[in-house]
Amino acid sequence: MLDESSRSFRIAMVAACPFPLDRGTPIRIERMARSLTGRGHKVDVFTYHYGGDRPDDGLNIIRIRGSKRYARTAPGPSPTKLALLDPQLAWRLYNATAGVRYDMIHAHHVEGLLVSQMAARRRGLPLVFDVHALLGSELPFYRTSLPSTLVRRVGRVFDRILPGMADHLITVSGEIEQAILQQGKLSQADITCIPNGVERELFASNEITPADQPTIVFAGNFAPYQGIENLLEAFALVRTRVPDVRLVMLSGSDFAPYRAQADALNISDAIEFRSVALSDLGDSLAKCAIAVNPRIDCAGLPQKLLNYMAAGCAIVSFEGSAKHIKNEESALIVPDGSIDAMARCIERLIRDSGLRRKLGQRAQEIARTELSWEQAAARIEAVYTKLLAAR
Repeated sequence: MLDESSRSFRIAMVAACPFPLDRGTPIRIERMARSLTGRGHKVDVFTYHYGGDRPDDGLNIIRIRGSKRYARTAPGPSPTKLALLDPQLAWRLYNATAGVRYDMIHAHHVEGLLVSQMAARRRGLPLVFDVHALLGSELPFYRTSLPSTLVRRVGRVFDRILPGMADHLITVSGEIEQAILQQGKLSQADITCIPNGVERELFASNEITPADQPTIVFAGNFAPYQGIENLLEAFALVRTRVPDVRLVMLSGSDFAPYRAQADALNISDAIEFRSVALSDLGDSLAKCAIAVNPRIDCAGLPQKLLNYMAAGCAIVSFEGSAKHIKNEESALIVPDGSIDAMARCIERLIRDSGLRRKLGQRAQEIARTELSWEQAAARIEAVYTKLLAAR
């Protein structure tokens, strides 16, 4: 809640994506909006015409007309988003800011930044750019007809240009913050690192109990950048030494792109798929004991990793996306791309219940004491206050 020295802000939060939806970017936007609202601010979320099946109660959502034929929920750009949905969203925001006195615009990810330009500049509103990822590392994972090296170079060009189009940047990780600072165009005063929090209420009842036959779990979408191929290869190696081990995939994504690989590795019969509501995620994770983060290149912050921590899972992660965890203290971290090392660590946790409990307890402690959306909202509020005071 606001103290006597604080003021209430009216924020136009831009979500150029399906919303609400149970994956990284939409979850960050939703939790941020709810936490800021809980602190006494008025937040209007400008977004696409559709979202997931979850209710959006308590949020003031302003949608575009969109297209009934388009309801793609997978992350990444598409011609329809760029040519139809984003222009509609830009116009919706521009019109709304003419009739409502907003204090500022808070735009998420690259599409949100671009969508917000017309309204911010013509209405004279401060613009905060919430940077979730670096395009130079993210774009090559999306399937296009262009060579990945060219896509990476184009992404890096945008990474240099886009930060200058906002009045202040919020980054989800220190890695992104440092990458932008190294470009030499912005100072530390222009950037604030505010990581994601965890939904404490979803994990409040989780107790860590060692399982006799631990199950391996992955929770997230099946986008190319997630490293599903690495997970399947590592699981296949583990299964040669622990035949009765199982892999649970908590996802609503289509597994079809990886079906042939799973069949070739002879592991399809040991994989179970579950579509789990966000409200049930904590319990589903806690029952599996060992959680794997197979993503290699991630300048941002995988929300799944925070969920694993909050649930008290023993985590195995590639080092490129191992945020907020330390090797042998709160997780087992392996070199990027080393399938054999990942398999060995998974097997080690299967055979050592004491280590599972130790790592899970420490990770859960960090999540509960250091990572909350309430803390994030207080820091965002400070950014708003500072930005408006400077104008």
